[in-house]
Amino acid sequence: MSIHLNEKNEIHKPIVPDACPICSVLIRSLDILAYKRNQTCSDCEMHFLYPNKAAWEAGWRPTNEQITKRSKKRLEEPFFYRSEMYN
Repeated sequence: MSIHLNEKNEIHKPIVPDACPICSVLIRSLDILAYKRNQTCSDCEMHFLYPNKAAWEAGWRPTNEQITKRSKKRLEEPFFYRSEMYN
């Protein structure tokens, strides 16, 4: 997490961290709302939280093995999706 200074030069934690606390991937602008809702990036929210919502609310978090598997899969996915209508 980065360190920021406020107007009085006091150190404080940012509202949104630099990286997701679950997968450690840098937070992007599209992750900000997901982080504010559930303290995860949007990818972790979609792949870990929603399919396991009851367990998540009870304190469950993905294992390191699950996170590593998802991180490898994420590298294979495109950064954006283009609609067929624009081709």
